[in-house]
Amino acid sequence: MLIMERYCETLSAYRRLYDPQARLHIVGSAISEEYQRAVEHFVAELELGDAVDWAGSVTHEELMAYYDGCDVFLCLSEHEGFNVPVLEAMHFHIPVIAYAAAAVPGTVGDGGILLTDKDPVIVATAVERLRSDTSLRQALVEAGRKRVEHYSIERTGPEWIETLSALMQEPG
Repeated sequence: MLIMERYCETLSAYRRLYDPQARLHIVGSAISEEYQRAVEHFVAELELGDAVDWAGSVTHEELMAYYDGCDVFLCLSEHEGFNVPVLEAMHFHIPVIAYAAAAVPGTVGDGGILLTDKDPVIVATAVERLRSDTSLRQALVEAGRKRVEHYSIERTGPEWIETLSALMQEPG
């Protein structure tokens, strides 16, 4: 299954269960034209053509506008390393829901909801909980802010310099 299919299935479940006007914005380029065509075909099969916006590559200003208009940041990837977009979302006070795989749990920490199941109904329910539970949303936004601080250059810079200095002093 294509990862984007899971996002679309989640949107379909969310629209059916909670909000028939919900939209999905996919920001970033497809890995190939064939992949994008396959996802577009799947979107059409689910009758979500009016609800899915695949923005492709965007300018910095456009990216800021997407973050500004976002209710929840969703990451369902199974193979992410350190996930900068998750931290960007946290920086912009957007609650995060992510699939707990690869390095994502280490990046998210307690700053988001980590799911161990990508079933579309489970993911859609998590999205609705973040949209409707103001206290949970605020708690995760605050935890996300602290998570961003954890990775700040002010905190990590001295550690990085210390590590590099130690490596440069080692023989060979």
